Amino acid sequence: MRDRLGGGVAEVRARVILNATGPWSDIVRRLADPGTRPRLRTTKGAHIMVPAERLGNRGAITFRSPVDGRVMFVLPWGDFSYVGTTDTDFRGSPADVRADEADVRYLLESANSIFPAARLAAEDVVSTWAGLRPLLAPLDTEGGRSESATSREHEIWQDRNGLLNVAGGKLTTYRVMADEVADEAARILRERYGVASGSSLTEDLPSRPPRTSRGTTSPRASSRRRRTRGWTRRRPSTSPASTATRRARCWTRSGATPSWARGWSPPSPTCAPRSRAGCAAKWR
Repeated sequence: MRDRLGGGVAEVRARVILNATGPWSDIVRRLADPGTRPRLRTTKGAHIMVPAERLGNRGAITFRSPVDGRVMFVLPWGDFSYVGTTDTDFRGSPADVRADEADVRYLLESANSIFPAARLAAEDVVSTWAGLRPLLAPLDTEGGRSESATSREHEIWQDRNGLLNVAGGKLTTYRVMADEVADEAARILRERYGVASGSSLTEDLPSRPPRTSRGTTSPRASSRRRRTRGWTRRRPSTSPASTATRRARCWTRSGATPSWARGWSPPSPTCAPRSRAGCAAKWR
């Protein structure tokens, strides 16, 4: 391993190495075995953000794009609404993903189909962002599937060199994926190397229990945790608003542009501080 800050190099050994790197999974696998067969079909999902008054929706709207029939959404986000998402094959470095002109044109056309009076154009777009879905490539017998028809299921497997991998899935199943791959790593350690591991400390906890003013978990939260035990492991929040809240907090508190917002390109320099301040006021 190379320390990119200090410049040092160290060799690290482990009985089990887990590859949970999303769209970088095949790249990491090739580090261990240059001849390994790729497993991913990465597809790009892009979004655009426009001023809320241009659309006027107060709630979330789901619809099918007239372009290709894909299910899409328009979500209110403070003073803005965002429209998503695309689903197209991506070939390139995961570090370089961004919404391009074709993505913006597709999203505008789709949004205008249900908001014809808005007449959205490129100059209405305040910002864009894009990310990659690390989907598992279909089997050879399933060739020809469209991007949206590709399975969103996840899979855990071990390469011939011993590298343990988890890929596929969605943001909304991240806790299930983590639970299952951690169990598999623990099984390998126990059965092959005689190393026992303890139980998970977060197994039955909600993602973020409410807290009292003194910082301790409230009795109501403890009661709810008991009632929802098991459910929280398998059913994390699927609400787009929850995802947007987490993203806004990450963005406004860290002060750095996250990977999902790469390509953020407001039409004028004044849009950046205004929109980020709006996010901070709305979601903190």
